[in-house]
Amino acid sequence: MTDTRKLKVGIDQIDRDLDGGLPNGTISTLITPTDSQGELLLDKFAFQRPTLYLTTNQSEHIIKRRLKRLNNDAVGLDSNGGVMVVGIDMTDIESEDTIESEVKRAITDFRNELAQYQDIEYNMVVDSIDIVESFGNQAVKSLFRVIQRSIYRGEDTPIEPKLIFIHAGANSEHKARQLTLNLSDAVLRLFRARDGIEMEQY
Repeated sequence: MTDTRKLKVGIDQIDRDLDGGLPNGTISTLITPTDSQGELLLDKFAFQRPTLYLTTNQSEHIIKRRLKRLNNDAVGLDSNGGVMVVGIDMTDIESEDTIESEVKRAITDFRNELAQYQDIEYNMVVDSIDIVESFGNQAVKSLFRVIQRSIYRGEDTPIEPKLIFIHAGANSEHKARQLTLNLSDAVLRLFRARDGIEMEQY
């Protein structure tokens, strides 16, 4: 039976615009005009439920420090929430196969951390896709492939991610950006307006 539940993103205005949130299992690309705006939104998303935060453009230390400034108890997992930050050093990436194996390893470690909790909802963040796009279409395909596989329940995976956000800068000139958008279940373009955050969905 298909799970048609909607899950809240964690930002009231966006959840209202989305009529209550996004369907379970949605892979969304979040396009923001600046890194700072993207970080703010991703942080709020990460605090909504236990989250695996994959960073490709900043160190684990920087992400953890930023999260702790917002919530000192944020880094560390339990059934109520928390964030596991994993850095992927793109300077060491030799091929798209390496990207896939690194992301798969992070997902496995995250699941092992949460294995004591049954049927728990959790999120995944990839921040950001831009540097992956710089490796070309095959690298983007590899990233999406391992994420898509992680969504579906298997005999050795008692829990599954519920919402996945992939952060993308608005000014990317990488040719692989179109593939990122095509492979996403939803694309949300966010920008600041005078009275708050506005969103375009396409």
